Order: sequence, then structure tokens, then C-alpha cells
Amino acid sequence: MLNQFKEGVLEPWQPSAFEGHPAIEANTRYFTPAAHSAAADIVEFAPYVDPNGELRALMESEYVHTVDNRVDFMEMLPSGEMPKSYRAVDPVVFKQGDIVEATVSFAVMPTKNKTAKMHILLRALVLMDHTERDTAAISRMRRGYQTVDFGVRSMAQPMLKRKTLYSSADTDTEEANRCLHRMRIDTADSN
Repeated sequence: MLNQFKEGVLEPWQPSAFEGHPAIEANTRYFTPAAHSAAADIVEFAPYVDPNGELRALMESEYVHTVDNRVDFMEMLPSGEMPKSYRAVDPVVFKQGDIVEATVSFAVMPTKNKTAKMHILLRALVLMDHTERDTAAISRMRRGYQTVDFGVRSMAQPMLKRKTLYSSADTDTEEANRCLHRMRIDTADSN
């Protein structure tokens, strides 16, 4: 790439930072100036991107949405067969903890300073596996429950997250719980 630019024209690429760690940032713009695109490249917005047609209304005649502005969101379907099969999904299915595969492209674009800068453009995001997210959610849910022993069997009860506004020191409920704790159910036929 350096062979195509004069010395000092191409700005050096720097990674972004996320929570103090180096990160690669990839994005794609919704619009392209109409003067920079061919009519054959113009496509409609995906329903999950513009469900109410608001982005379409912003385009007017100056900007268009092209194949270069589209990002595909897919999920790999579980199967042991090759080739793998995929289906299109709404981007809201992607959550923290998912294993994903990103397809990107690299483009060099001019800047206002008469230099050029490399950009990483997101083309597709594929959900490969959400097992880690599911395992973490189950673990969080289990930590939010405590076990209550009723003698016969234990039951998981949610822990209170706020203090009770009443005192139950001398209620009938406590007496009933004590009685239930000592109670046994005889399943043998008494006849």
C-alpha cells in the first residue's frame, strides 16, 4: 500500500482503545454520497436496520445506501456437516460473551488534511457460538438464589434484594414452617 502513496501522505494506522486495552474498531456508514456510487449498487435497507423508513427518508437525492454500506448479520446453524449453513438474524441477538466471526475489508480514504487514512469496514458479523454467554447467565441466575430446606426436599428461593417493610417475628407463617419441617409423608399403603 505504501508504494501507491507519496511519503507522508498515508497516515499510520493506530489501534483504538477499549477499557484501556488495544482494540480493532470496524464500522460501516449507512450512506454514500450519490456522486460516488453507481445506480446498480443501490440497495434497500434491511428491515432490522430501518424498520420505520426513517433512514430512507433522510437520504433524499444527495446520499444513497449501497452494497458497500450493507452489513450482513448471520448465525451459524449447529450441524456436524460441511459446508456449514447460516441464516440471517437481527443484530439484537448478539450479546457480550458470544463467539463471533467478523468479515472486514480495508479501505484507504482521503482526509480533509490532504492525507489518506486506512479504515476497517465491517462487512458481516456471524454468531458462531453462544454457549459461554448461556453458561454465564445460568451461573448469574444460580448465584441470585439460595436454597431453603423444608425437611422433605430443598427448594431454591430468590434472595430478597430489598429489606422487608414488616416484621415477621411472631407470625403464623413461621409456626407453619416449623410444623412443615417436622412433618413426614408416609407413602406406604396403610390398608
